[in-house]
Amino acid sequence: MRLEKITLLFLFLVCALMIQGQNSQRDVQKELKNEKELETIDASLVSTFREGTQAMDANNLKLADSLYSIVYSKAPEFDPVIRRLGTIGISLGKTKEGIALCKKAEKINNSAYNLLSLAYCYIYAKDSVNLNQALLLLKMAQKLPDGNDIDILSIIAQISVQQNNIYELRKATESMTKLYPDEMLTHYYSAVVSSYDKKWFQAKKEILLAQKKGLSSDMVNQFLDSGVNSEVTKLNFAIYSGVVLGVWILGLLLLFLVGKILSNITMLSIEKQAIKSSYTNSGSWLRSCYKLLINVSGIYYYFSLPIILVLVILLVIGIFYLFLIMGHVPIQLMLILIVGSVATIYSMVDRKSVV
Repeated sequence: MRLEKITLLFLFLVCALMIQGQNSQRDVQKELKNEKELETIDASLVSTFREGTQAMDANNLKLADSLYSIVYSKAPEFDPVIRRLGTIGISLGKTKEGIALCKKAEKINNSAYNLLSLAYCYIYAKDSVNLNQALLLLKMAQKLPDGNDIDILSIIAQISVQQNNIYELRKATESMTKLYPDEMLTHYYSAVVSSYDKKWFQAKKEILLAQKKGLSSDMVNQFLDSGVNSEVTKLNFAIYSGVVLGVWILGLLLLFLVGKILSNITMLSIEKQAIKSSYTNSGSWLRSCYKLLINVSGIYYYFSLPIILVLVILLVIGIFYLFLIMGHVPIQLMLILIVGSVATIYSMVDRKSVV
């Protein structure tokens, strides 16, 4: 359906934002670890590296590229700055340079984050072969320390959707739900999984939770407008219609039951000669009950008219649809049904106007 096609665009956009704009999500402890590692190489570069990171988080990629390049020129084996230069290069359109830098970072240090950055480079290339290679790199990253980072899991989920691999998508989403239950990306991919499973209420609930966690209103609206809202509306209509029909049938049964009880009481009274030709106290209450039942039945008749009307129309449509599925539509039978339904509706409306 159209939902899956639009979801692919969403996923790529979310992935890019997640990698490039982590200002509110960056792990302070990991960043301090990177700075301490750089300090052992050249302490004078730490402030420049920190400024580059701040520029990257502010999405000022050109400034970040310039500052990181200064660090790289003096610390060419410092892999965190190399991989960041690589992903920034990809974002700035320098694809070959970006991939080469990320490959160098991974060669220096086969870490989960370096594999993640290289995988991102391949995803950006938008090639099916590169997607397979990116997924392989992410699978390798999962076996290393920090391999269950939400960035890794979310990109695996993205690739799974692009490859229509619902098994891997579900697996990655389950991991995110277990490890990062309150993250925006967790709720987003949970919404995607729910849409695949046609659990429309759950899909809407998850995407709205993702909105509360920071997903833009435009993306939420596009997701809902891609088919989720219409399916939820259909389900709500079916549920409400079922409730109305159920209450209506229950009302009919109740009227029938009350009438049956009154009838039995009347027959029993006649047999015992409890009701005589004259008005007696014992017969008065019974006649009052019958009068009330008749009045209630009359009111119920008017409430029943629109329901019966809809049921007649739906019955004809349902029979016609059944014949369409069978591949043969008997014209004469359908004409009889249509004429009969029109006559039924007319008689109901005409009787209502007369009454």
